[in-house]
Amino acid sequence: MQTSSVSSNELNNLHYFQPFSFIHLIEKGNLGALNEELSLESRNLTDSILINKSDQYKLSGSIKYKFFDDREKAEADVIYLIDQIDYKGSIHGIQLPEVLKSMMEENNTRFAMAVLVDGFVRSKGNYTGQVFKSIGIGILTLGTYYPVPIKSRSYLQVIILDAYNNEIAFYRKSAMDDKSPLEPKVIDKQLNNIFKEYFY
Repeated sequence: MQTSSVSSNELNNLHYFQPFSFIHLIEKGNLGALNEELSLESRNLTDSILINKSDQYKLSGSIKYKFFDDREKAEADVIYLIDQIDYKGSIHGIQLPEVLKSMMEENNTRFAMAVLVDGFVRSKGNYTGQVFKSIGIGILTLGTYYPVPIKSRSYLQVIILDAYNNEIAFYRKSAMDDKSPLEPKVIDKQLNNIFKEYFY
């Protein structure tokens, strides 16, 4: 967990961007393709959990977009910020893009949360095939190498923006292998883990 000098107790009128989700479906081999339908399902699932736990996460409402392409702009800027955190290894010194700040200003909020969901699921036939392939490799190598295929992965990243200080107030991530990003219990558990020792 990375935080600024602003404590969670100071967060009020916290709005959130509807979750950004990128779910890949693996149907052949180990190469997945971005699946729009599954991504939308994941986005709606995560959004419903945030709404149900709005009191616990101090959420006062979602960010409303003024223009048709604002969602895509917000998504690109949130990804940019997370890339910057990965590159620097820290949230400190990273300023917010003007587009995000103006959206927050239009929604009359100093603080805004963004949740990025990334992950993959396999088709049933693909996973079975990978298991048999692993068994075959294990036999050929006399048990010295036995690759275990990962059935699915759920990867969540949460960032809270502070428009007043022009900085990131909070960032934390959670990755779970063999857990589907389309399972409500999985997403709920990851969000609970992310906000543990911050909101509660």
